[in-house]
Amino acid sequence: MEVFKFVSALAITFGVLGATLWLLRRWGRLEKPARSFWQRDPKTKRLCSLERLLLSSECTLHLVAIDERPLLLAVSSKGIVPIPIPHSEKQLTQVVGGAR
Repeated sequence: MEVFKFVSALAITFGVLGATLWLLRRWGRLEKPARSFWQRDPKTKRLCSLERLLLSSECTLHLVAIDERPLLLAVSSKGIVPIPIPHSEKQLTQVVGGAR
């Protein structure tokens, strides 16, 4: 009897969740399947490593672009320090040395 109560409660819970999802899709509140919210377009690259400079055996500078916005990272054994740089194509070309 306990198993029957458990299985019926589980079926009712999943039924309510499924009905809610169906209603949200029908009324236009949820336009895409729920899993597509967590997936990104595989052709879209958001992070790009532009250049790396080794300063010492424990310290490096990394120039990266996040959503086309450049960021300079100072990486050492003690931590990582982000250094924002201007988002100008001309200035970025000057920083990278023309290799964009």
